[in-house]
Amino acid sequence: MRYYKIILGDSRHMEEVQSNTVQMIVTSPPYGTLDVFTKNENEKGAEFDLSRYHNLKTFFSEIAKTWKECERVLKPGGILVCQWEDYPVGSRYFGYPREICLCGPMVESIEKSGLGLISRWFVRKFEPGVAFEKFQYTMYSNLKSATPRAIANVSYAFAFLKREYKPSQHKLDFKREEWAAWSDGVWNISFMGTGLDISGGATYPVEFAKRCIKIFSNPGDLILEPFLGTGTTMKAAFELGRSCIGFEVLERMLPVIKAKVQYGTQDIYEPINWEVVNRYEHGKTMPVQEEGK
Repeated sequence: MRYYKIILGDSRHMEEVQSNTVQMIVTSPPYGTLDVFTKNENEKGAEFDLSRYHNLKTFFSEIAKTWKECERVLKPGGILVCQWEDYPVGSRYFGYPREICLCGPMVESIEKSGLGLISRWFVRKFEPGVAFEKFQYTMYSNLKSATPRAIANVSYAFAFLKREYKPSQHKLDFKREEWAAWSDGVWNISFMGTGLDISGGATYPVEFAKRCIKIFSNPGDLILEPFLGTGTTMKAAFELGRSCIGFEVLERMLPVIKAKVQYGTQDIYEPINWEVVNRYEHGKTMPVQEEGK
């Protein structure tokens, strides 16, 4: 039986998930203090929002706790895919024009959990014309008074492996011609028109999540999303016949997630179990204080 569980709570501890049960994790984590998803510090779950950490060193130290839990729940041979980007508008952090390279610290924080980088893709996000409209500092007309800069047009998809003694067999859930395109190190996937809801998290395309899930899991496997956001990974897992567990700290995102994943939908061929676990109703989740506060 397939099942889908939405857990409102902090993924730095995931006691609801048994060790060595998850085949794959697909996630796009928050960005410490760069795009803060909680505008009201008193809203339910705000104290657990990692994007509110003002110190990047502390942010990576805290998110590493989630990665350690991910390593625990993954099966041997399981995969974690992290969609991540550098930050071109670093002026929000430094107060002057500068970019922030984040991919190195993110890879380091994940590998400290014991997972090993096994593959990576570069994902081209926008068509050139759209990118010029999005990033004004790259426009030719502005070059006389600004330092020329490249378009922030790429995100990274890093795949990490939980090592196993003997590799398991995979049921290929995709066609030869699909793999011919996907095995290329650069994917062209539009990130526009995906139902962006920046108030709760910057969504990535369902197509991105589906590619990852097809490549690294089999139908019926369990998928985990430690930063559920608007529910993109769960939607992809549901449409591909995989079970899914997702953690989200902001309680107000629950209606958004339910609508996106078509919560409660049943299949005429097999029963589907839907469940919401709200830790805040039981006072089980305790906040982790930032250093110096």
